[in-house]
Amino acid sequence: MNKTTLLSCNQLLDIFSTSHIATAIYTTDNLIIEAATDAMIRFWGKDRSIIGLPLAQAVPELQGQPYIDLLRTVLKTGVTNTGKGVPAVLESDGVLKTTYYDYEYKAVKNDKGENYCILHYATDVTERVLGLQAMENEKQLLVNLENEQTLNEKLTAANEKVSAAYEELHAINEELNNSQQDLYKLNAVLEDRVVERTKSLARSENNLRYLINDAPVAIGVLNGPDLIVESANQYLLNTWAKSSEIIGKTLYTAISELYELSFFSSLAKVMASGKPYVGNEVRGTVEIDGRKEEIYTDFICKHLTDESGQTEKVIIIATDVTEKVKSKVIIEEGRHRLNEMIMTTPVAMALFNGKDLIIEQANHAMLADTWHRQKEEILGKRLIEAFPELEGQQFPQLLMDVFDSGIRVAMPEVPVKIVLPDESVKEIYVNFSYDPLKNKNGQVESILATVIDITATVTARQLLERSEVKLQASLEEVAATNEELQASTEELAATVEELQASSEELAATNEELQASMEELAATNEEIAASHEEVLSTNEELLATQDQLEQMVLKIRASENRFKFLLNSIPQQVWTATHDGALNYLNERVCTDFGYENEEIIGHGWQKFIHADDLPAALANWTEALKNGKEYLVEFRLLFSDGTYRWHLARALPLIENGSITLWIGTNTDIHLQKTNEQLKDEFISIASHELKTPLTSIKAFNQLILRTKDQDRLNGFVIKCSDNITRLEKLIADLLDVTKLNAGKIEYNMAPFSFKKLLTDTVESAQHIFPSHQIILETCCDFEFTGDQFRLEQVINNFLTNAVKYSPDGKFVMVNSSLEHDHVSVSIKDFGIGIAPSHINRLFDRYFRVDSTAMRFEGLGLGLFISSEILKRHSGEVGIESELGKGSTFHFRLPLIPKRAELGNSVSMSEN
Repeated sequence: MNKTTLLSCNQLLDIFSTSHIATAIYTTDNLIIEAATDAMIRFWGKDRSIIGLPLAQAVPELQGQPYIDLLRTVLKTGVTNTGKGVPAVLESDGVLKTTYYDYEYKAVKNDKGENYCILHYATDVTERVLGLQAMENEKQLLVNLENEQTLNEKLTAANEKVSAAYEELHAINEELNNSQQDLYKLNAVLEDRVVERTKSLARSENNLRYLINDAPVAIGVLNGPDLIVESANQYLLNTWAKSSEIIGKTLYTAISELYELSFFSSLAKVMASGKPYVGNEVRGTVEIDGRKEEIYTDFICKHLTDESGQTEKVIIIATDVTEKVKSKVIIEEGRHRLNEMIMTTPVAMALFNGKDLIIEQANHAMLADTWHRQKEEILGKRLIEAFPELEGQQFPQLLMDVFDSGIRVAMPEVPVKIVLPDESVKEIYVNFSYDPLKNKNGQVESILATVIDITATVTARQLLERSEVKLQASLEEVAATNEELQASTEELAATVEELQASSEELAATNEELQASMEELAATNEEIAASHEEVLSTNEELLATQDQLEQMVLKIRASENRFKFLLNSIPQQVWTATHDGALNYLNERVCTDFGYENEEIIGHGWQKFIHADDLPAALANWTEALKNGKEYLVEFRLLFSDGTYRWHLARALPLIENGSITLWIGTNTDIHLQKTNEQLKDEFISIASHELKTPLTSIKAFNQLILRTKDQDRLNGFVIKCSDNITRLEKLIADLLDVTKLNAGKIEYNMAPFSFKKLLTDTVESAQHIFPSHQIILETCCDFEFTGDQFRLEQVINNFLTNAVKYSPDGKFVMVNSSLEHDHVSVSIKDFGIGIAPSHINRLFDRYFRVDSTAMRFEGLGLGLFISSEILKRHSGEVGIESELGKGSTFHFRLPLIPKRAELGNSVSMSEN
């Protein structure tokens, strides 16, 4: 009994790529070349590096030819397109050549009926087309020979007449004798030429018949409207499973059982209309040795005309493509079985192509259960592009090692972090293997990844291990209780034995019972005394049990108080076993991470420690477990809101009886400290740069002053030095103000002054400093205000300086003031670059500078912070309204009567 053997994926790919049938598969509207046989690649004149490229890019010479548009039309409509003997211009050995092909473009549908790829079959028929052209040329030659023969016959008749005339004139004119001899010679030459032409024509006819009979394709000629079989070579007779007896019969009589009526109707149309008929893979049925078999044939039927141009005959050229069609069906079935087997298997599988690790295929188990992705999201992409979270993990490097070595890699129970579509991170455990798939040369072309998700198994095992620990503790308690019960049982058994001995003695002395009543009474008293002792022992046991219960209650209360204390402190507290296994977490850990206690213990710290900090943390923990020393490390932990915060982890071992029984650790949040250190470093860098710039300019101008003797240039250098000194003084003043603010020692001289004069003088002074902008004081209120005039002038100056600085392309700055009940409001508007909404809330923080402007505009980032602090000391409020690209409006409000506490505080500090 025959056994069916299913081909492997590699075998199917080898069969497909080495098939002599030129075939290619395209996907998407860009016509990506997903696969192509070696025969098709030879047609294109390329190598296998074009696999995966768009057809227009891989074979650029097709642009401007109709085939790319035809392929897109087939993919869109699903209607198959075929062509016979169609010319195509392709590059071969660097030279463009015209070659003729039979082709078919066929759309392939998925389970939903959607067109998802195109199958392209092609056959090089250049020799056939050129052969047909040669036959046409030969036929024309025959016509020419026939015309020449007719001419020769006419010449012969004319020669005979000339001879007769010559004989008649011979007697009259002997002088014509020489001419007659010449004519005889000419006639002989003509006769020789006619004979030679006749023989050549016969040879040409024989060569044509020989060519037709021995041609590698089936050829036949049908005569007249009844399509009588005039000739058929042996190839055609073998194709139809007929003998030469069909010669002279009508085609329908000869092979009516082979094809459907439409085939004969098509041939009749060729005879009637003169238009050729092309049949592709025409199905027929032949009977061989008493059994019927299907055959498939490609036909080209073309009319032959007589001298008058009327259709006289039809020539049939056929190619038996039965094996090609059957092979195609077998390949399609094999590919379908392979694809179904891979896609429906419950084991997650994926195919990575090339060293770029392009995801070529992935089954449902891999997409839905392991990756949690849709097929459209990942197919055709690089692995690291589809899963960026794998960057830094071991898997991409393992795949590259398999590519380089060709050796299979398999690892059990490996933790993997996958980013889900909702951007949450999920850790799973898998058994995986990477199997190299090699070509016929033994080179690795792709890798088959097999993944089995064992997360549930690992989780169950971990739960089982924890349950076994709890069970072991319970068993130890039960064993202790059993020992106590065993001791009590042994005491009871001893008492029973004593009673048994007493009973035996009583039985032995039963006969003397009446005589020894006094002895029996004494014995009864002894028994009563023993009973009292047993009762006393039971009371002691009950008292001991009560004491144990009270101790257990106290221990539980102490444990609850200890847990309450651990849960109430702001740090994360945890404990681990002597070998480092996590076994307790306080509530702060669960609140920060957003997981239950058991889930965090199951995951371990690895899930929450930042990937960059994890190696150092693991190394320090391993070293601490090995040496029993303090564990101390800094790392970032992932919180439930998706952010990382810096923590200082510290753990110490609890040593009992010379061995470690427990590790107690804490994680202290140091994120603010780290952030402040970073801000301090950034400020120091900025301050160094800002202070160095004017100093460098002053130094340069001093050198120029020493070198120049021109008084005008000297005055200019002095003015520029003075400007840089003023700038340096401003930077130093800002630093001193911040220092005083931090120490609470800045002085405020509260006194009444004219608010209008303050605004007018400040705007006028700023206008002199910034001639590039027009500073317009639109509205100004005239009233007396109590406050520190110098500090408020400093605030307005800072706002005006910022308005000019951050509006380099603007020309105006608008200043307004207004009285609102018991408050005065001031606003300063510019038409500059504006500020992003995400930066507005931090704009008045110390050292803050907007990133997009930090490299374009000078400053320490202190002016707005100092201004906000001055306004706070005046019980004022500050705000900003801004729109990117349109400008910003800074505004502040001050109470007309400052609070007594603020006034008293300011006076007090001033006196200090």
